[in-house]
Amino acid sequence: MPKMTALTFAATGHLLAALTRTADPEGELDAADLAGDGFPLRSADGVGPTVTFAADDLAAKLVPLLDAALADPTAFAVQGGRAEPQADGSAIDPQLAFDSVKPKLPVSVAEETRVWVAIEGGPDGVHLLREVKIPAGKQEPAQKEPLQLTAPGDYAVAVFAPDYSVHRSVVQLP
Repeated sequence: MPKMTALTFAATGHLLAALTRTADPEGELDAADLAGDGFPLRSADGVGPTVTFAADDLAAKLVPLLDAALADPTAFAVQGGRAEPQADGSAIDPQLAFDSVKPKLPVSVAEETRVWVAIEGGPDGVHLLREVKIPAGKQEPAQKEPLQLTAPGDYAVAVFAPDYSVHRSVVQLP
């Protein structure tokens, strides 16, 4: 069975990139081999700012080849040793402000859910990675996750929520 290497956000299994090699790989690559000094996740439009992930935040997984995951990796997550399609994450609202982030999912979650938010940009070159918990029966955390963004500007945001594709957006804070 043909295989591909999936570079994932380790905390959730969401794909950031997928690649094949000229021959089926014998073993798994290390995330550091693929990411080097950092892996840039581009904005959804491909032109906005990026969120960069350190190799320590990533995992490389050898999974069965799936052409759709090669074409649009952030629409998939590795689950049960396979790349599985996720629901459209474009409706996730990151709700980013200077002092907080409070991601809102399109629908309420059945059980407590951990969501990760990566933020990068602004004139100060901020780079943050935060985990927030959404209580059962809710669409967003009970409280805002505190931040200290000090300057107006464009911030790249990536939200990793279970069962949803990676939400990528650029938020302009005035």
